[in-house]
Amino acid sequence: LRKQASVPLCTSALSSTTAPVMKPSFVAAALFLVCASCVGAVSANLDLFLLNSPNPAGAVCLDGTAPGYYFEPATSDAHKNDWVLFVAGGGWCYEEWDCAARANTTLGSSTNWGSSLVGNGPLSRDCSLNPTFCEYNFVYIAYCDGASFSGNVDAPVSVGSQTLYFRGHRVLTAVVNDLLSSRGLSTAARVLMSGCSAGGLTTFLHADYVGSLLPPSVQQFGAMPGSGYFLLTDTVEGKPVYPNEMSYVYSMQNTSGSLSSECQSALGHTGESWKCIFAQYAYKYLKTPSFIVNSAYDSWQASCIFTSEPVPQNSTANGSCGSASGWSSCVHNVTSCSASEADTLTKYSKDMISDLNSSGTFHAWGNGAFIHSCYSHCLFYGSAWGRVEIAGVKMNTAVDQWWNNVDSSKRYLPCEWDPDQPNGCNPTC
Repeated sequence: LRKQASVPLCTSALSSTTAPVMKPSFVAAALFLVCASCVGAVSANLDLFLLNSPNPAGAVCLDGTAPGYYFEPATSDAHKNDWVLFVAGGGWCYEEWDCAARANTTLGSSTNWGSSLVGNGPLSRDCSLNPTFCEYNFVYIAYCDGASFSGNVDAPVSVGSQTLYFRGHRVLTAVVNDLLSSRGLSTAARVLMSGCSAGGLTTFLHADYVGSLLPPSVQQFGAMPGSGYFLLTDTVEGKPVYPNEMSYVYSMQNTSGSLSSECQSALGHTGESWKCIFAQYAYKYLKTPSFIVNSAYDSWQASCIFTSEPVPQNSTANGSCGSASGWSSCVHNVTSCSASEADTLTKYSKDMISDLNSSGTFHAWGNGAFIHSCYSHCLFYGSAWGRVEIAGVKMNTAVDQWWNNVDSSKRYLPCEWDPDQPNGCNPTC
């Protein structure tokens, strides 16, 4: 393991209550790394550690560079064995040429990762904002495989003049093993796994696996997937854009070996095991106690799933978000949505709630959720962690009560948009 030399990367995290400008969808979904030198006061400053490369497991990023993680140790002896493992987001690459383009970015290569980043939300050191976790060991697992840490292809893949590696599941394993051997995770007592966007999906898909790697000393392990409940649904025009994209990711990156065997067994007889890469299917088989934090009116889903268009085969474009006829203005600025468009987005939100309610996991003891109505993506990774409320209970308080067994099975559900005032039913947004 080696600590990375300083390579600053200064950009903003997605924490706005309005939708970001949708460029390539992996950019729209990304939870960007924020370098400590780009801000003033910081609450947590995590340093980058790259895994040794080459390594016996062949764990590498898309472009073959070394993967890694950001780490800051606990700030008190009382919590020296308590951990937050946070998985970064950043969308997916949907076919080989798309992955080749991604391999030249920080979402496919570690070459230009910053030497440190600032933690927010559940990685905040501000104990007034993050009272339960503020003194824990913090880990931010950087994302560079394009498939929510699910791929496992032995042979490199040639695309034009580039060589790609689909090894995300090996990366996840290697990172956890390094934390066990080098950072003190081997004596952990309490471990929370979380993540945003594609990292939220990673949490749904792989929390049970990560839990199986943890030592016997762990007394409490839980999963808090954030903004990762991406629906398997057609577009507003009835086109299966996102289902087709993700089903190809499932096969291209050979993800079957890393996903829930129970899920794939249940769906395999109908040839639909690829659906197990979706949160709504993986969640049904999740054994780890969980607390979902998600918007029912998720801005990325509205643009990049519900109103997207397919891109040509062998394209380097990472999806075509918000391109459905007549929808661009609404999904990029919800205050411009017509009453009819707001009603349509409300139907999408109701579909999400209905899907959650249909899962036995959602109602199982020890599982909870905070499903808000703010038009946003990854809102919890920022100041909204201690601001957004449902029924007078703040998001961070709801999570704290679940984690501390005060109210371990509470499910907070969203208000419904007024068609004449989209995004206005919850003033704390």
